[in-house]
Amino acid sequence: MKQLIINADDLGLSKLTNEGIIYCFTKGIVTSATVMANGYAYEHAVRLAKRHRGLGIGVHLNLTQAKPLTNALYGSNGDFSQYNIYKAMFGLLDARQVEKEFRAQIEKVIDSKIKPTHLDGHKHIHIFPKISGIVVKLAKEYGIRAIRLPQNRITNYRLVLTKQMPKLMLLQLYTRMAKKELRQNGIATTKRFYGVLETGRLTTGNLGNLLLNMEQCTAELMCHPGYYDLNLPCVLKEQRETELKALTDKGIKSIITKRKIKLINYGALY
Repeated sequence: MKQLIINADDLGLSKLTNEGIIYCFTKGIVTSATVMANGYAYEHAVRLAKRHRGLGIGVHLNLTQAKPLTNALYGSNGDFSQYNIYKAMFGLLDARQVEKEFRAQIEKVIDSKIKPTHLDGHKHIHIFPKISGIVVKLAKEYGIRAIRLPQNRITNYRLVLTKQMPKLMLLQLYTRMAKKELRQNGIATTKRFYGVLETGRLTTGNLGNLLLNMEQCTAELMCHPGYYDLNLPCVLKEQRETELKALTDKGIKSIITKRKIKLINYGALY
């Protein structure tokens, strides 16, 4: 059986991002989203999520964008330091500060009357050295039974020469390190993960290719849909609307039907 979670990252980043994600849920194939508790449009995201109860909502743990919820890990302007991603790669972040901030983010979502289906991380920071253990600890403490494990499989070799390839190679290393820890603690994960190489390039053609080459297993596809937002403080802007069009395309829906791919969210894993 082929089961696929289609998770839209960055819910809460902006109102236009939020509205695009919800459109992909109501008119397209998105089944899940992860919300940034410190996002610029978090309250707007919560209101929309509560109106669309079938959408699985996880927590998009974040240490690199917008303002922290605690007094931890910020830069000179009060926002998270962008250097946190590099510190995390080498296990140099203060574990106590990381746990304090992640705890605050999870509790904010729970206090908003949302029961998280799973945890993942902005820029996959949740599986970095010394951080994955904190995430597992908090998941167990708050009764969150699933965590994203980005065991990525390449389905389109035309994308291996993009700038996402070094990121994929690094993620594969961190994933192997985190996998055993998650399994030993009874944390649910998918067998496969798709979307790293497709980030910024999730066109209708590339999405169709991915679906046609999906394995017989339970997998997650990461995506970043939204409406174009000129003021969005990140690299992905126009690309979000390209993804929105792909995720609501009738031809894509037809492939899912013909290939008998069952669309689920993380709640179906446990």
